[in-house]
Amino acid sequence: MLNGNARFWRVSWLGLLAAGMSMAVQAALDLPVPDNVRVVYQTQVEAPDYVLVLGTYRRINNEWRIQNQSRVTGILLSKTLEFPRNSSERSAYVQLRDAIPAERRRELFSCQGLLCGSSNAWANTHFKKATLYGIDANQSYGVYETISESGQQIFTVIYTTQRGNGSVFAQVDRLQSLAQTSQALVTPAASIANSLAETGAFNVPLRSKDDHWVLGADQARELVEFINDQPTRTLVLVGHWDEPGEASVVRSSALAERILADLKTRGLKREVLVLGVGNRAPAGREVAPARVVLVRN
Repeated sequence: MLNGNARFWRVSWLGLLAAGMSMAVQAALDLPVPDNVRVVYQTQVEAPDYVLVLGTYRRINNEWRIQNQSRVTGILLSKTLEFPRNSSERSAYVQLRDAIPAERRRELFSCQGLLCGSSNAWANTHFKKATLYGIDANQSYGVYETISESGQQIFTVIYTTQRGNGSVFAQVDRLQSLAQTSQALVTPAASIANSLAETGAFNVPLRSKDDHWVLGADQARELVEFINDQPTRTLVLVGHWDEPGEASVVRSSALAERILADLKTRGLKREVLVLGVGNRAPAGREVAPARVVLVRN
């Protein structure tokens, strides 16, 4: 049995350990905020059932309903931000989005302006912050996935809005998933198009299965839909394989060829080029040792 002093030191040590872990999680989740942006509200909590909205709200029978969603358990760092007067709502969104390195982020859903639906629904129903209630035509929303260096999924949710008085507010939720296995969330064709337009590339999400890297059926269908709708663009599947030596080039090329063959079985009609670069492109290797990127030629 522990005496009083032993119990005190054990509790104190556990408290310090928990505090250290909390600080480490916050450091991993914190998104840089420009110096001229005011943090109105910030909190870090355990989120046992966070609703990741992957669509827009629609009014059905006097109730706000979500087109598509996923539920995630994890640690949530939530910030409400106020941008300086005369800021552009869209510029605020892009600034926050681009704080996530392009080679590491994967868009899961985004919308802009009236296509996002009602700002009232986002502000009061979803985020439950009346401060975010703005003009429907001046709002942006997006969800992005990144993989940490330890292999954990991090989801970033960004919502920006301009209020009637011209002030611009933003909500940034960053959630580190506590799941042991990654959720295979799908990037729709529209978001693949956004990634190609913004960065010139789309990181094809692969998963390891029986010692092979494979593409999920749902994601393959979205890729096929996007590529078939690009009649004038030359697209390239670039394979990466991070291991020493020239063998990495052969393996990366075989990986890209295998993904292309899979897409063809699912209805791919457009010609897509294949290139294997082995370990010659280090950006993104922290995401996965083997990967395929769709790029514009």
